[in-house]
Amino acid sequence: MRLVWLALGWAAGIVLARTAHLHASFTAYAALVALGALLIAWESRWRWGYIALLAACLGAWRVASLPNHAPISAYHQQGGIALTGRVASPPDLRDAGQQFILDVESLFDGQERAIRGRVLVQVARTEDVRLGQRVRVGGLLYPPGQSDRFSYADYLARQGVSSVLPDAWLEIVDAEAPTTLTGFLADLRQDAQAIITRALPDPLAALLVGILLGNEQLIDPALDNAFARVGAAHIVAISGFNMMLVAGVAQRLLNQITGRARLSALVAIAFVLLYTLLVGGSAAVWRAALMASLLIVAPLLGRKTFLPASIALIVLLLSLENPLVLWDLGFQLSLAAILGIVVLAEPLSIGLRNLLRRIMPPRRANQVVAWLNEPIAVSLAAQALTAPLIALSFERLSLVSLPVNLLVLPVQPYILMLGGLAVLIAPLAAPLAQVMLWCVGLLLSWTIQVVRAFAALPWADVVWSPSSWLVAALFALFGGWIIMNATEPKAWRRWLSFVQRRALVVGVSSSAALVSALLLAVALARPDGLLHVWFLDVGHSNAVLIQSPQGAHILVDGGRYPSRLLTAIGDRLPFNKTHLDMLILTQPDEQDQAALPALLARYRVGLALTHRQFNISARQQAIVDGLGETSLIPVWVGYRAELSDGLSLEILHPQAQPIGEDLGDESLIVRLRYGEARILLLGDASIKAQEAVLQAQVAPSAQVVQLARHAGRDSLHKTFWALTGAQLAVVQIDPANRLGDPQPATLALIGETPLLRTDQRTTIHLWTDGQTLWHDAP
Repeated sequence: MRLVWLALGWAAGIVLARTAHLHASFTAYAALVALGALLIAWESRWRWGYIALLAACLGAWRVASLPNHAPISAYHQQGGIALTGRVASPPDLRDAGQQFILDVESLFDGQERAIRGRVLVQVARTEDVRLGQRVRVGGLLYPPGQSDRFSYADYLARQGVSSVLPDAWLEIVDAEAPTTLTGFLADLRQDAQAIITRALPDPLAALLVGILLGNEQLIDPALDNAFARVGAAHIVAISGFNMMLVAGVAQRLLNQITGRARLSALVAIAFVLLYTLLVGGSAAVWRAALMASLLIVAPLLGRKTFLPASIALIVLLLSLENPLVLWDLGFQLSLAAILGIVVLAEPLSIGLRNLLRRIMPPRRANQVVAWLNEPIAVSLAAQALTAPLIALSFERLSLVSLPVNLLVLPVQPYILMLGGLAVLIAPLAAPLAQVMLWCVGLLLSWTIQVVRAFAALPWADVVWSPSSWLVAALFALFGGWIIMNATEPKAWRRWLSFVQRRALVVGVSSSAALVSALLLAVALARPDGLLHVWFLDVGHSNAVLIQSPQGAHILVDGGRYPSRLLTAIGDRLPFNKTHLDMLILTQPDEQDQAALPALLARYRVGLALTHRQFNISARQQAIVDGLGETSLIPVWVGYRAELSDGLSLEILHPQAQPIGEDLGDESLIVRLRYGEARILLLGDASIKAQEAVLQAQVAPSAQVVQLARHAGRDSLHKTFWALTGAQLAVVQIDPANRLGDPQPATLALIGETPLLRTDQRTTIHLWTDGQTLWHDAP
C-alpha cells in the first residue's frame, strides 16, 4: 500500500499547486526541505509519511513547472498569419468542416520565423488532408474558448494545444506523409468507417462507427443527447466500461474454448491492446485500456491490496507524463467506473443471486445472474460512482439508467463482435460481411429505439447540481474505505468491532458531531462587518455580487452562463441562504442576463431594480416570470437605496430623458458608497451615457471603476475617466473573445492606473471597511 500513499501525496501536490498557483521555484524549495526532513527521519516510524510529503512537493513542482503560455500564443488576434508544420492528428470530420492538430514549425507575419507549438486548425470539409502531411495554413489565431460547463481551453491544453485557427485556408506543402504505424492505423479506421457507412444507413452506421471505432462525430446531436439523458452514453464512448465489454467477451469465449483462465486473460489483454490501436490510441483510449486490463488481471492475483496499488501506479504514470490529466473528465469517469466495478459489482451480483434464489431454483438463479451480471450488477456498480461526476459536470441525473441498461447492454457484446468481424472480412467476403452488418443493424435499431423511447419520458432525468466539495468528500470516503478494507490495519479492525458493539453510542456521537459541524458552518458564514464586492468570472459578460457589512446580498446582472453563475453564487452565499436581497438589471442585453432565469428558479429575490427599456424578448419575459411577485422598480438618476449597515447604492444614469437607441445609452450606472469607499459599476454604459452623466453635472468620483463594455473600442470617455479619480480599474474579459478586448486605445486612457482582469485572475474580490480597500490580486 506504500504505492497508494505515494500516489495520494503526488496527486495532492498537483492539485494544491494548480489551485493555489504556486511558483515552480517555491515548490522546488519545498521539495528540498521535504527531502532533508526525510533523510533526517529515515529510521523513524513516520518515514513513509515524509516520503508522501516529498511526493506531494514533487507533484506540485511538476505542475508548477509547466509552461504557462506557448510562444505562439503571443500572436493571438494580431492579424493574419501563416503557419507551416505537420498534421499531428487524423482529420476530425464534422458537419461544418474538419479539424486537425498542427505541429507548427514556422510562422509568417511579414517575415518567416521559426516557432514551436500546437494549433487546432479548422478548415473546409472538402480539403484533402491526411495525417503526417506537411501543410501551410493561414488566418486569424485565437485562444480557445470556454462555454458554460466546459473549458475548451483546458481540454486542448491537456493535448498541448494552446491556439485555434478557425476558417483557415490550407496549402499542401508535402503531400507524401511519412509511413508510420499511427498513419497506417488511421487509414485502417477510414477504410472500416467507409465499409460501415456503405453497408448501413444512418443513424445505424453512425452509431456503429461510434461504438466500434470511437468516432462519435457522425452521431446526430439529438440522438447523442438521448443517450446521455438515459444514462447510456458509456455505450458510445471508448471508456473503461466499453473496454471491459470487449475484454469480457474475449475472455469468456477463450475460457470456454481452452478452460485456462490465465491464458484467456493474457489473450484478452492482447485483444484490448489491438482494439486500442484500432480506435486511434489516444491518451484517453490508452487510459481506458489500462483500466480494463487491470480488471482482467486483478481477480487472477487474488490480493485485495493489488487493486488500490495498481490504480495508484496508473495514476502516477499518467500524471507524471501529463499532470493535467487529473482534471480530465474522461480520466475521472474511467477511474470511477473501474473503482465501482471492482468494489461494488461482486456484492451486487451476490445480492442479486440471493434474491433470485428465493423465487427460483439455485441453478436457474445462477444462469439468470450470469446473463444479468453486466446489464445490472456491473452497470449499476459503474454508474454508482460515475453519476456524481456526471451530475457535477452536466447537472443532470438519469432516472431510467437501470432499465435502459438492462435492455440494451446484453446486445452490445454481439454488436462489437459481429460488427468487428464483418469489417475484418469485408475485403475478402463482401456479401457475407453485408449480411452480418444487417444483423448488427437489427441490434443497433433495438438499442436506438429503447434509448429514444425512454428519453422521450418527461421524467427521464432530473436536474441535480451537487457541490464539488460534496463529490470530493464522497470519493475521499469511498477511497478511504477501499484502502482500509484492503489493508485491514489493527486500528480499523478495532474501530469496526467497536461500532458493532456500541452502535447506539456511535450513532449519537456521530449525530452530535454533524450538528456541531453544522452550527460551526453557520457561525463561519456570518458577515464580518466589511463590504465585499466580487467581479465574477462569467466570460465576456457583466456579473457583480455585493455583500453588505451585515450580510445583505445584491447581484448586478448575471452573464450568459447559468452553471458558472450558479456556482459563483453558491460558493459565496451562506449554504443556508436561498434568496438574494436585491437584483439590479442594468439593461436588457441577453449577453448580460441570459443566466438569470436559471438563477431565479433557485433563489428568491427581495427587490429588483431595472432600467427603463422594455425589451419584450422570450428571455426578458422569463426573467419577469421568474421574479414572480417581486417588485420590479424602474430607476434613473437620483435614485438612492440606503441599507441599515451604512452601504448605499446610487444611480448616476440614465437621465430623466432618453438619450439614444443603443441599449448601452440607457444602461444603469451604479455607484456603491460605504464610508469613504466608492466603487463605480459602469456595466455596458456607452460613451453617450458617460457624456450624459457629465452634462448633468453628476460627479462620477470613485476609487474603483469597472470599465464599461469590457474595455472595448470607444467604450471610455476621456473626461469621464479623469473625473472619476480612480485608483484601481477592473474589467471582466473572456480570454477567448474575438473582439480583441481590451482594446489598446482604451487601456491607454487609464494610463498607469492598476488594472485587474478576470481573464488573468478569474473572479476578482475586493473588500473594504469604509476606509481601506483590499483586493486578492498580487
